[in-house]
Amino acid sequence: MKLTPIIHPLVQDFLKHPDIVFQAKLLHNGPVHVIFPQIMDQTITRLKEVFSTQRIDAAIYYAHKPNKSIAFAKQALKNGIGIDVASRQELISALAAGFVGAQISCTGAKNREFLYLAVQHGCLISLDSQSELKEAALLAETLRKDVRVLIRIANPTSKDRNLKGKRSRFGVPKEELPEMYATLKTSRLKLCGFHYHNDERAADVKAGYTEDLMTIMEQAYAEGFSPTIINIGGGLRSPQLAHFEEWSAFLDKLEYALLTHKPTGTWRNYGFGMVINEKQKISGREKIQGKYTNQDFTEVLTELLENTSLRGRKLADIIGESMFTVMVEPGFALLQHCGISLSSVVGVKHASDGENYMLLDSNIYNHSSQMNELLTDPILFSRKQSGAPFSGYAMGNLCREEDIILKRKVSLSTTPQPGDVLCFINTAAYSSDFEDAQPHQHPTGKKFVAVQQDGSWQLLSEDVYNPFIH
Repeated sequence: MKLTPIIHPLVQDFLKHPDIVFQAKLLHNGPVHVIFPQIMDQTITRLKEVFSTQRIDAAIYYAHKPNKSIAFAKQALKNGIGIDVASRQELISALAAGFVGAQISCTGAKNREFLYLAVQHGCLISLDSQSELKEAALLAETLRKDVRVLIRIANPTSKDRNLKGKRSRFGVPKEELPEMYATLKTSRLKLCGFHYHNDERAADVKAGYTEDLMTIMEQAYAEGFSPTIINIGGGLRSPQLAHFEEWSAFLDKLEYALLTHKPTGTWRNYGFGMVINEKQKISGREKIQGKYTNQDFTEVLTELLENTSLRGRKLADIIGESMFTVMVEPGFALLQHCGISLSSVVGVKHASDGENYMLLDSNIYNHSSQMNELLTDPILFSRKQSGAPFSGYAMGNLCREEDIILKRKVSLSTTPQPGDVLCFINTAAYSSDFEDAQPHQHPTGKKFVAVQQDGSWQLLSEDVYNPFIH
């Protein structure tokens, strides 16, 4: 079964030059991640157009966490958007990219050192707990700084659905707001708004949570505050598969094979979360079903903002009339199609069970497989065509049984040879460096920026790349 990835036209052009691909792999003795930050420009433009069409003020903050590269942070700065950071080091990276505190939002759980730097630079801080609120208030007083804050809500609800949403481990329950208000009133912290973030991608549910934050905003005004920001977080996605029907076909075939005990075409009948339950039915399909979508994030946001079921009018109209700002923190969405990963082929192996293995000089940590498991078809760049097709699994270089980079059997037109390069598509978000480590002292991956100038390609260090120049 094929799972054909969408390949951005700019990346397609790069891949038409095998000599550049092999050259890129020779730049580092480990996995090489080629990134295309300039593709972000188009995505950011599309995102801005959604809010412009709805005539509401928007604050877009690129979420730094899906990729460590400063090149993407610089690209966000060039596009005039803010940046969301979730650690002290990410904050330092944002400052190094050229952002100032007024353009930076700090989210996630924060230790004292992170909070100190955020307060000192005047960042917007999304408070995650009451203890964090007290720590921020103390630092603001000590440093004699007025600090802008949001309160992250752990349990937003949607009043038009009989749905009990998952309570997030982040943020505070709504029931604790009165106590937080009391602390805020005696501090140098300015309550600017409220924040929610979860992995729910259905537009109507997100609309319900957004409306709930609007209600909380109205209640805060009654308490004497004047918040203006509704932060709806990230969790935005766009299509990754060239043919979405391949995804449904793959899941249907896998489900049938599991039920009938037939070969699944996956590593040791791996079900990607699907299992046979005690009633001999498949459970867990929902765990993998939503990995890919055929709906673009612009459609989801438009549906959310045009929802009329909650207040009888479009939410966008009410938000606009109230002069509220909608804040979003896309990370994955802005990095879609912005990167590829290259691994050297060590060789092939024919196992005792009849399966074929393609041995790669990289591992599951280089590819962050536990966070964002690779599934789509890779592309093989071969210096010498063997003529014989290959079907098998991609194995890593660790002395660990679980180091299977591709648990889905893939088919290639030719058998890989030592020195060939396997290219994984669309790896900029979470795949390339989120979990990268050095087990057995293997090298971590290294990123290079591909820049097209006058019809030819140039590879730059991510630290050298500057979108204001290149």
